Amino acid sequence: MIPAFDISGQQGYAVFHLLWAAAKPTFPGWTDCRRNVRAHSFYYIHEGEGTFAVQDGVFEVEGGTAVYLKPGLQMEMAASAERPLQMTMIVTDLLIVPRGGEGWEAPMQAAELALPFMRKCSIDEDRKLAQMFRTVVEEWVPGANSGGLSVQWKMLELVDALHRCARSGQDSGDSPAAFDAVKTYLERHYHEDVKLHELVRRYGISGSYLRKLFAARLGVTPKGYLSRIRNEHARRYLLHTNASMKEIASSCGYPDEYHFSKTFKQMNGMPPTDFRAKSR
Repeated sequence: MIPAFDISGQQGYAVFHLLWAAAKPTFPGWTDCRRNVRAHSFYYIHEGEGTFAVQDGVFEVEGGTAVYLKPGLQMEMAASAERPLQMTMIVTDLLIVPRGGEGWEAPMQAAELALPFMRKCSIDEDRKLAQMFRTVVEEWVPGANSGGLSVQWKMLELVDALHRCARSGQDSGDSPAAFDAVKTYLERHYHEDVKLHELVRRYGISGSYLRKLFAARLGVTPKGYLSRIRNEHARRYLLHTNASMKEIASSCGYPDEYHFSKTFKQMNGMPPTDFRAKSR
């Protein structure tokens, strides 16, 4: 057994018995389902994008996301075609030995941990949790040490870290700050090759929630907001400079002159050359 900690509001000793721990790379279009619904399952998404579907709905997952499945919860998984999931999975039984006011009580199966179904991690949390998941996988040997002392300690540390991350997410109220940070970044770095999946990881917010914030506050997605900023800068280049289409495309973050002209026409109803001629 290992030192006491809080599980679902109850103090007690915990005994983990690992059933499986493995790295789980996927491929474009990969799908799977949760097969052992009687155990506790932990997933950590290191890279990629995909969806986890449960009874409450379909949830987007991406790098830096921790997922906890309580016993009995059905789930179907899918990886995106462009960025397949790279994740670590741990499946374990969990026995609790409660310590009451009058001493030890009868051991019992832990029905559920006080953890959220899904938690998007900050950069610092990501580094820590990613390594902890990998360490459990490295130290676990099927049949040899499923409940060994080393694995017990690693699982205790991992579950404690997940609890801390969940509490920090509830207390920090950092979603507005992350929204402001991403918005400011787009406004200042519009001319660069901006990768939104890297931004959500940097600022510790899920891509799906960030899109909801942008839609609620600005009426567009983050990608749409970036396109709007680039378009406004391009319009000013056309109005106030003699820069070539190629130079404007490069200055405003478009990959090339063709994409600039095509996007500009979609947003303004005319090619950039016509806009310049008409506005002067």
